[in-house]
Amino acid sequence: MRELISLHVGQCGNQVGIEFLKMLCNQHNIDPLGNAKSATSSSNERKDIFFREDDSGRFVPRSILIDTEPRVLDRISKGQIQGLLDPENMVMPQKEGSGSGNNWMKGYEFGEMYDEQIVDVIVREARHCDSLEGFLLLHSTAGGTGSGVGSRILERLSDCFPTKVIQTYTVFPHNKKDAADTTVQPYNTILTLRKLIEHASAVVVLDNDALNNIAQNTLRVENPQMEHINQFVSTVMDLSTSTLRFPGYTHNTLEGIIASLCPFPRNQFLMCSCAPLMTQATQQQHLRSTQVGEIMERLLNRENRLVSYVNTSGSGYYLSALDVLRGRSEEDVNGRQLMGAYRRIWDQKLITFAPWLSSSLEVAVTTKSPHVVQQNKVTGLMIANHTGIAALMKNFQSQFDKMYKQGSFLHMFEGVKLFEGTAKAEFDEAREVVQSTVDEYKQMEKPDFVSW
Repeated sequence: MRELISLHVGQCGNQVGIEFLKMLCNQHNIDPLGNAKSATSSSNERKDIFFREDDSGRFVPRSILIDTEPRVLDRISKGQIQGLLDPENMVMPQKEGSGSGNNWMKGYEFGEMYDEQIVDVIVREARHCDSLEGFLLLHSTAGGTGSGVGSRILERLSDCFPTKVIQTYTVFPHNKKDAADTTVQPYNTILTLRKLIEHASAVVVLDNDALNNIAQNTLRVENPQMEHINQFVSTVMDLSTSTLRFPGYTHNTLEGIIASLCPFPRNQFLMCSCAPLMTQATQQQHLRSTQVGEIMERLLNRENRLVSYVNTSGSGYYLSALDVLRGRSEEDVNGRQLMGAYRRIWDQKLITFAPWLSSSLEVAVTTKSPHVVQQNKVTGLMIANHTGIAALMKNFQSQFDKMYKQGSFLHMFEGVKLFEGTAKAEFDEAREVVQSTVDEYKQMEKPDFVSW
């Protein structure tokens, strides 16, 4: 078994993580106390990827919840799935009001302060695994905890588990100034991007602007709530891990998926598209017909992308792409339909790969859970490596440069004890690493990249 440990960091990471755990429980027929609802299960179902069985026969998530203040975790520990979680896998201070003040450096300092406790919990959970494959980190870059503590955890995972894969689901903040999540989010984002570039095996990019646009314009939610966004992100996590939990013939290990999508170590940022677009909260569908061909074509549409700054100018190339298709039954996704869909995509030139690459759109077919009803005949997720992701980085870099040049809010970071006298050097190094990655993505768009 190739187990995965999920780490939920900060308010965003923990809220998304709980929605993901609820979805896992539904698909694997586990009740809120961790008991299997029936003794039968699908022959190819792998509960053990995300759950371990304790001495009483209960299924306990391989999840670790971390925050710099107890408010969110207290609410989770008293919520709908309180009996499911291992209380020893929660790391938080005991008193209210500590927090990280939306400051990456304060969050990183918290991670350093609680380093021994966090690492002990991770190592203990790893010992429950027969063959640990890697880690999933859920966090955002806007605030201080998801960015700062998340960055520190990335470093420690690289140190303690150098041979294991680390995939993150990273929520990037709103890009518009009047909709900014926090005032200093450009600082937090650039500092976090550096650690993601240096330590993550793959980064699934989730953009708050795109998520809100989909909720408002496609799902027709007048005032999108965090519930809608969190469920949508958990749906992405569900589909992206479905080939691991209900495996087919290919793409049944995370390491194999990452190897095909991220052939270059510093260009591991992945964008996603979903079809049909819906959440549990809305139960509204963007498509009435969900044939394989329509789903695969829809996954290439800009409206279905969860990153709003990719390919807005019509430029950019795919470096790799994987369509995960889940049919309501085995007959809903077959070879004849896939060949027809491939033919239409190439004939209409709906996808363009970098000029120095051979065109390769991979497809992984997975089965639905036998314990849930799938409304749509076919659902799909595309995970792709695209040079246009550099536009997202460039946008935050531009915001960072404006603030940094004026010295705005720098005192907040320079006042953190751990970074006294070194805060500006940390900023300069982070910006340089991000710029290097942006340059490499832009170079990949040129025919002579191989000789670069």
